[in-house]
Amino acid sequence: LGDVYKRQLIYYVYESLSRFVSRSFTHPEWWYNHWMVDEGVKATLTTRTIYFAGWMPTIIVSALSTIAGLYLLNRVRKGLFFDLRTGMAIQVLGALSVIVIVLDTIMESVSIVLITQLNSDGGMPLRYQYDPTDIKMLILSVVIFTIGWLMREAIIIDQEHKKFV
Repeated sequence: LGDVYKRQLIYYVYESLSRFVSRSFTHPEWWYNHWMVDEGVKATLTTRTIYFAGWMPTIIVSALSTIAGLYLLNRVRKGLFFDLRTGMAIQVLGALSVIVIVLDTIMESVSIVLITQLNSDGGMPLRYQYDPTDIKMLILSVVIFTIGWLMREAIIIDQEHKKFV
């Protein structure tokens, strides 16, 4: 990975972690001033810790997805288009992206429950939070995974045919 990409990856992880550390531990007033929270409600440290721990897998898998994307771009930059490893890199990028979107969707739903659980009405129930962007990204990620899988299979078939000729 080039220095620019390493800095971007480090910046992404730093920004993500600092946002959730801030919301969970260093600036708990985010919870008190949230538009969904009743006035005077104070989130417990346990709730804020669960919120932080819940978002960590999403951040980690997202960083891994970024690394997979950078690896793929590096292979393409080297001219390794129709290579078994390139197909595998496309497949891994698609799979990690699907996982990130699923984790993000789950945590969006869980976050609403955590944020509102101490409200006087008992808070909002756990339910799917519709975001059309997530659905589009999920479909795109599945397509990327499928392209990588088809590319790998085509390369394997091509290599087997070359052995017989």
